[in-house]
Amino acid sequence: MKQAITYSLKVTLTTLLLCLPVTFAIMMAYLRILPIITSNYSVNVHLDLKDAAVFIALTFCTLLFNMRKINGIVQSVYNKKRIAGNAIMTSIALFVLYLLAFGKLMPRAVDEFLITYGPSFLIMFICLKVFPLRDEDIHANIHGESKIIEPFGQLTYNRQDKAWFGEVSNIHPNNNVELSISAETENQQIDDKVELVKKLASDYDAIIANLQHLIFRRFENTNFEKSLDDIKRMYDLVAVDLKSDNKTWWLVMQPDINVTSLYNHYQRFTMVDREIIWANFNIDKHT
Repeated sequence: MKQAITYSLKVTLTTLLLCLPVTFAIMMAYLRILPIITSNYSVNVHLDLKDAAVFIALTFCTLLFNMRKINGIVQSVYNKKRIAGNAIMTSIALFVLYLLAFGKLMPRAVDEFLITYGPSFLIMFICLKVFPLRDEDIHANIHGESKIIEPFGQLTYNRQDKAWFGEVSNIHPNNNVELSISAETENQQIDDKVELVKKLASDYDAIIANLQHLIFRRFENTNFEKSLDDIKRMYDLVAVDLKSDNKTWWLVMQPDINVTSLYNHYQRFTMVDREIIWANFNIDKHT
């Protein structure tokens, strides 16, 4: 709720600072213009500071209400347009009820009401539009426990993706690899999954050779053809994701930034029981 409170304070405090001088200026202008319109007039325009404070307090409360916790989970992404619209309409309606309850509305004509309170409504509306409403930082809500998982080092549980995640150095012989291990909860035992990742690391050479061969076959007999040795230099494994069924892997190959080439897109593969069943290109033509 930090962003919600910050936004609400900016809006209401700015309105409080501006409403009196702006309302006074508009009242003076109105009183100067009124004799030009009619020679017989009687007008009562006076903004009570208490009334202004009540309106601002109502707006502050309605803003926070529209950005409240939902089912105990902090709303992290705010719809500013909807929040601002609901807040200004609700606060004006409640303020009118307040004026009615204390007998401050009926003695006023429509023009007196608009001149007295209209500037505050307008300033509040402009502030709601102008001030930015940033989304909450949901890092703490998404990321759970971190722990050392041998032999890969520290992994952190991501509650949104339901997976342990971290960069590890012992799958690829030279580079770090983003490792993701699916788990329904951070308390789920993953020893069997860790053993599968160890087995994948031990089979690294054979698996990567298969992926590189598929990439080579993809470009074979085209204007973009490269030798298999070039492909091996150009592409490295950068991500490994073991899914919840313990047999499906998502593998990502990335072009090496140190190798000059036109091949600047990722090659993605799905592997089941060491068989590549999908890629982001037509593997049926190249097997």
